[in-house]
Amino acid sequence: MHVPITWILLLLGGCATPPGTNPTNTPALPLGQNMDLDCSSVERMPPDSAEAQQILEESIRNSRDEQSTEYMGMAILHRVDRLGEWAVVQGSISGEAKDVIVVHQTPQGYQIADRYTITAPLESFDEAEKLVPEYFLARLPEAPGALFTCLDQTWLMAGGYPREPSGVFQLAFVGTDDYTTEGVTEILTLQSDGSNQSVLLHEPMLIMGLVSSPDGQRIAFWGCPGSLANDCLPGDDEDLDVWVVNWGGSHLTNLTEDSVQADSHPDWSPDGTQIVFDSWRSGKAEIYVMQADGTGVRQLTDGPEDNREPKWSPNGEWIAFHCSQASEAGVETRICLVSLDGQPAGEPISGTSPIWSPANPDGAVRLAFLCFQTGQSDICTAHPNGSHVVNLTDSPSDEHSAAWSPDGNWLAFVSNRGNDIDIYKVCTACPGEPVAVRLTDEPKYASWPAWSPDGDQLAYVDVGVGDLMLVNAHSSDATSLSSGVLSPPIWRPK
Repeated sequence: MHVPITWILLLLGGCATPPGTNPTNTPALPLGQNMDLDCSSVERMPPDSAEAQQILEESIRNSRDEQSTEYMGMAILHRVDRLGEWAVVQGSISGEAKDVIVVHQTPQGYQIADRYTITAPLESFDEAEKLVPEYFLARLPEAPGALFTCLDQTWLMAGGYPREPSGVFQLAFVGTDDYTTEGVTEILTLQSDGSNQSVLLHEPMLIMGLVSSPDGQRIAFWGCPGSLANDCLPGDDEDLDVWVVNWGGSHLTNLTEDSVQADSHPDWSPDGTQIVFDSWRSGKAEIYVMQADGTGVRQLTDGPEDNREPKWSPNGEWIAFHCSQASEAGVETRICLVSLDGQPAGEPISGTSPIWSPANPDGAVRLAFLCFQTGQSDICTAHPNGSHVVNLTDSPSDEHSAAWSPDGNWLAFVSNRGNDIDIYKVCTACPGEPVAVRLTDEPKYASWPAWSPDGDQLAYVDVGVGDLMLVNAHSSDATSLSSGVLSPPIWRPK
């Protein structure tokens, strides 16, 4: 973002205040004292609005007169909030730490009153949501409390200096031995620190859709003998089937070899004892379930149109899938849910690409999916019955490839907002309006983000060149792990 302004770097004493400290020895006011909790009274301004620019330019000009040498360029400007004579600017002076600057309107224009610098993610502190409000309420008791209690906690908690990942985990992905679609397909594995890359499976076959069993012992996928150039058409001798292989590379097994039609898109039950998949064995695509050894196949759906790409919910109660529904515009793809006894859940959801959240302690789950409420693809969430739909991105850009963090509090996704195609994340559990946080900022075609088991890292693929990339989930420093990647990466469960 281009911001044609400069900022005061050292203010009110010439040094930045560490987060959570009170340099004045003034007792911090209890949260709730002298506070207006009505966030609707706060005027939230886009950083490129005329009002926001006026506030910024006046406060910079007036402060520069007092400390003419203590300023530098602004790296990130996030938002300006105003209430009466007061305003709060959220942005980043250094490009790493987060800065919250309070300004006050005077006869001479807006003046900077105080600044708080966050040099670590607030989520790493106890009662993080109280740190910034209490600091400003203690130092600026005359300022309206709503400006601080209605800050964008999503943005604050996502910022600061990145913490180091807490562990190293194994990844798997699909490639070929000569990096072309004519080569022999391989499943490769490596550690998230880039070490121990090895070939798990080297077979002359098409391999797609890797998915790990919950216990991290086996990988299911779909494919057929041949190569990436093989069409694998239904009815051919080499039709698509569901396969499994151990994470160590042994015991490659075709689970659906008895079927002469296409079988694809496997997904494990939460306990790892069953596999759901789609198949054309009835003449059109339907959803089936089988035991993890390929026995006991039974059909779950029997609709008038195709049903494809099932996803098993983490609580084991529901299977979400793409269902074709007749409409006035023709046949549309929507999201349907079915229980293990074949009963639907509510009405079909208008959207595609459903992804289940982890189950919360009560076993409740949500769906994230692509929605098209603004003409572009956004990331939405809903309850399994289709209620409580929330658009988390709601932008004029295209978003896709949503992925839940292991704790269910964040969704990573791909967006073409800005000048590149990058990885973003948005908090699903934070109060206030959802705000997308950019994790990568490189001239790459990022796609297929996947969270590490501890939630500290995200693997993704630069599909422009086929590089497997890794980014800290709290920063924008990406590293390259491997090349020749042809599929979304998966992590081995810990």
